[in-house]
Amino acid sequence: MIMANELDFFKGFMFRAEDESWFMMPVCNFFGLDYDNQVEKINNDKICQTDTGKFLSETVFGDKRLRLTLRNRGFSRWVQMTSASNIRVELREKFEIFQANIFDYLWNGNESKTAQLEDIRDYVLKINEAIRISHQVKEYIAEQKQHRDLCLITPPNEWTQIKNTLVEEKILPISTGFTKAIVLDLPDDIEQLKRRKHIVQGYIHRAQNTILYQTTTIQEKENPMPEGYKKEMKKLKIKSLEEQVEQIENKILAINKQLN
Repeated sequence: MIMANELDFFKGFMFRAEDESWFMMPVCNFFGLDYDNQVEKINNDKICQTDTGKFLSETVFGDKRLRLTLRNRGFSRWVQMTSASNIRVELREKFEIFQANIFDYLWNGNESKTAQLEDIRDYVLKINEAIRISHQVKEYIAEQKQHRDLCLITPPNEWTQIKNTLVEEKILPISTGFTKAIVLDLPDDIEQLKRRKHIVQGYIHRAQNTILYQTTTIQEKENPMPEGYKKEMKKLKIKSLEEQVEQIENKILAINKQLN
């Protein structure tokens, strides 16, 4: 039995032209279908091709280009002959429900069958937002990699000229909770915490030795690492390890306070 809200999510991405026909581009984009392929399929179908039209909508598309539309009969035909295997995986089940109820949706106006998928619409909006964030993060990483490569080939005597750009703050895209501060998963046993702290402090000492002697062990004479990208990255590593030590110490203090 179809739940009360089963088809309402289509309102979020199906847009009507002035003659009440449906713009096909938003529908294809939503379901992950190649728009040009669908246009060809529509033009080759004897029912769909007689129900097509072309309209513009600045509100929907942001320009005045004419876009393909289908009237109800042609649109229901297109829905019925579209294979769910071509639909985005996470929406296939919902698309099959829509196929089974397309006539009720378009002609009967049965509110009990056109009210359930608001939650699906919200879900899809979140997916689209996650994809947008993913693209932005990938661009950010590519930018940083390019910068790193530049730093690696920069001679030490030229390092000061680009150092400021390396430490310049970069703002990652704002997400809905996808990017969070890294918090260590620490045990509740004080002895284990002390052992972990000792290990992390060892990493810090070795990293500091690398900066002073270019080796993880102390040498008779200092041989400082030259200024440059590698040294800055080593400093950042030390800072990260020191933050880990601070988290461990705070956990030890919290446990001692509970015991006392």
